[in-house]
Amino acid sequence: MRYQEAFDYINTFTNYEQVPGLDRDLSVDGLERVRLLLRLLGRPQNSFNSVVVAGSKGKGSVAAMLDSVLREAGHRTAIYTSPHLHTFRERIRVNGTMIPPDDMARITEQIASVVERIKGLGDPTIIPTTYELATAIAFVYFQEQQVEIAVLEVGLGGRLDAVNVVTPLVSVITSISMDHMEVLGDTLAKIAGEKAGIIKPYGRVISAPQSDQAMQVIRRVVEEQHAALVVVGREVYVGTGHLPEVVVDDEGVPIYQTLTIGFEAEEDVPSGKIRIKLPLLGNHQQLNAAVTLATRSAITGIDSRTLALQPRGRSLIEPPRRLRRKTRAMDGGSFGAPVSKPVSVVRG
Repeated sequence: MRYQEAFDYINTFTNYEQVPGLDRDLSVDGLERVRLLLRLLGRPQNSFNSVVVAGSKGKGSVAAMLDSVLREAGHRTAIYTSPHLHTFRERIRVNGTMIPPDDMARITEQIASVVERIKGLGDPTIIPTTYELATAIAFVYFQEQQVEIAVLEVGLGGRLDAVNVVTPLVSVITSISMDHMEVLGDTLAKIAGEKAGIIKPYGRVISAPQSDQAMQVIRRVVEEQHAALVVVGREVYVGTGHLPEVVVDDEGVPIYQTLTIGFEAEEDVPSGKIRIKLPLLGNHQQLNAAVTLATRSAITGIDSRTLALQPRGRSLIEPPRRLRRKTRAMDGGSFGAPVSKPVSVVRG
C-alpha cells in the first residue's frame, strides 16, 4: 500500500469532517468502536503518557504550545491534531516532524487487516470512522517512535471523541462557547458537559476562564470525578507588573508579544512570575499561554522559577503551522464570538 492508497482507504469510511451535517447520536458510545480497534492492535495508547485538550476556541493553539514547551524541556513528544491544511500527515507529528508517507502507508495497511476482522463480525455499528482510523494510526506510530508524552487535541466535543480512550496526565479545557450545537447541544451547559467528559477520576484539570454556566458544569464534573482543578485567572494569571508588549520588525509588522505569567503560592512552592516571548498575537493567546504553562507545571512538577530558565533565549512557544496564517494584531480572533480582553484575569 502506498501513501495515496492509504489516504484513499481511510476516507472510504464515514467521515464527519467531509459531511458535517451527517447525524451523530451522542447516546451511542462511539468509544467502544475505538476500544475494540485498539485492543486488536495491542493497545498502543498504553505505551505513552498523554495530555488531552478540549474546548471551543484555543485548543489548537494550546496543543501546539504545549508540544513546543514539553519538547523544549527535553521530552520526546508527539502531537495529534485535526483538521489539516495541506496534507493529512500534518495531523500526526513526533518531535515536530510529520509522519513519513511510507510509515503512514505501512501502518494503515496493518490496521486495514484488523478492520477486515471487525467487518467480519457483521455489526456495522462497530466499524470505525475515518477519524477513529486516523487516531489509531497516530497511536500506533507514537508507540513505534517510543514517544514519552503525546498532546492529543479533541476533534469534536470530548466525552465521545476517539482520543478520550486514554487516561491523560492532565485534561485541559480551553474557552467554551456555543459550537457544533447540532451535535453537542443547544445550551452552553450541554456543550460544557461534553467538553468536561475528558475529565478522569482523580485526574488533574487545567481550565481557561469560562462563563459562569460552563464553569459550574466543569466544577460539578471535577467534584464527581474527585479530580483537582486549576483555573487560569485564579491559581495562574496574566500579570500586570510588566504589561504585555508587542514587538514589531523594521517595517512595523508585529512579530511577537512579551508578557508575564504569574503563579500563586501552592503549599511549599512559592509564588512567582515569568516573562515569556510569544509569537502568537492577541490577548486571547495570552490566556492560551497561561493555560499551557499551568499544564506543563502540572505535568513536570517544576515551579515557575525553573520554567523561566527553559527557553534559553528562544521563543517559549512555537506557533502551530495551521494558525500562522490566521494570526492577526492584538484581539484578532479567527472565528466564533469575539474574545474579550482578559480584564478579569489580569492582576497587579
